[in-house]
Amino acid sequence: GRSQCAVSPKALVSSVRALGRQFRVGRQEDAHEFLVHLFDALHKHCLRSKGLRPRDPRVFQSKLGETTPVHRIFGGHLRSQLKCPKCGHCSNRFEPFLDLSLHVRSAGDSLEAALARFAAMEVLDEQNRWACSKEDGGCGALVRAEKRLQVYRAPPCLAIQLKRFAYGNAQGSKLGNHVSFPG
Repeated sequence: GRSQCAVSPKALVSSVRALGRQFRVGRQEDAHEFLVHLFDALHKHCLRSKGLRPRDPRVFQSKLGETTPVHRIFGGHLRSQLKCPKCGHCSNRFEPFLDLSLHVRSAGDSLEAALARFAAMEVLDEQNRWACSKEDGGCGALVRAEKRLQVYRAPPCLAIQLKRFAYGNAQGSKLGNHVSFPG
């Protein structure tokens, strides 16, 4: 059977500085920042173990960087879409991601509601108008396009950061509200 004694995290804690210089024993750190650095360190280690240089642009251009176990487990793709209100032309850009950051609002918020806000359509304001691309079959007009960000391909294991801070009077405060999760 398994031993029921406590495990000391001393070895892990003493090695955590290898993830980033800002991590120090005894300091409170952001859990999301730790996760991002952990994913990055594991990803770079996997690339190096295959004889690849993590910073080599060819690794990213060929999408070899998305073949590591970190990306196969936690990696997905977002689709950023701009839609012209005049001609209906859509411009799609796809980006890999390892985690999603979702904003939590007041009491009674849910994961489903936070995901819906993440993917909600917005209209670009006058200062951020978009030139609908003639080269891609659009009309070429400078428009207040509809913009939407969606999870195009979800990963097998979705890592979510819940942003639970409310900003008001030039100070932020952490929301202690319950967030409901499905099933």
